[in-house]
Amino acid sequence: HEAITQPAMTGANELVTVTTDVLEVAIDLAGGTVVSAKLLDYPVNLDVPGIKVDLFNANGPELFIAQSGLLSRASAPNHTSTYQADTLQYTLGETADEIRVPLTWDDGSGINVTKTLIFKRGKYDINVRHTLTNQSDQNWSGSRYEQLQRSIIADKDDGGFTNPGRYSFFGIGFYSPDEKFEKIDFDDVASEPYQRSFSGGWLAMVQHYFFSAWIPSPEEIDTYSTQVFSPDGFPRYIARAVSPVVEVAAGTSHEFESRLYVGP
Repeated sequence: HEAITQPAMTGANELVTVTTDVLEVAIDLAGGTVVSAKLLDYPVNLDVPGIKVDLFNANGPELFIAQSGLLSRASAPNHTSTYQADTLQYTLGETADEIRVPLTWDDGSGINVTKTLIFKRGKYDINVRHTLTNQSDQNWSGSRYEQLQRSIIADKDDGGFTNPGRYSFFGIGFYSPDEKFEKIDFDDVASEPYQRSFSGGWLAMVQHYFFSAWIPSPEEIDTYSTQVFSPDGFPRYIARAVSPVVEVAAGTSHEFESRLYVGP
């Protein structure tokens, strides 16, 4: 696969805000990237119930974002591409069970993609669907990918020994049916990059009581990997999954499916 370029999130794009009974999520129209996920049932401090745990951070030295897109030598939207949205505010109605948030991309080449994020009542997992319609006169060939990207403040101090952050795992995890849950410290990514292919797995970044995970379709064999780079002086760590290549004939369409979990 071609190298995936890594832009900084500048905050210059408009954000789509989605509020359910358990989540308040912000989606940047650059890439349809999830840049905020507030857990409405989990205050940061019990004494200040109005400030909720937010698993993501759009910029700065503790940037943490969930990106996804398509990879192809032909036309395809990746996490740097700009999507269009009909509205910037979605709220789960009193009687509704789900919200569908469609983001559209079209570069005039005949390849049209709708990235739909589906939120369900009471659920911390978000279905992410890329529907590619090939209206060109050529077959389209490409893959879907998901990645979690975060930067870490060096020597971040989690306080005294009574703080659970001192001894709970903070890092990258990959689940596979054969090895189960493999933990990788951020410090080890540069010296020992991870690369394996398997089906029925997922990738995660874990922070104490909460974690974020990309969960591909269980039957497909995805390639999982890690990467570190430093575009702004702070090392950024990436955990990525790339799907098998799919052929989409001219005049047909294809749906790529995955799930993003953000929660306890």
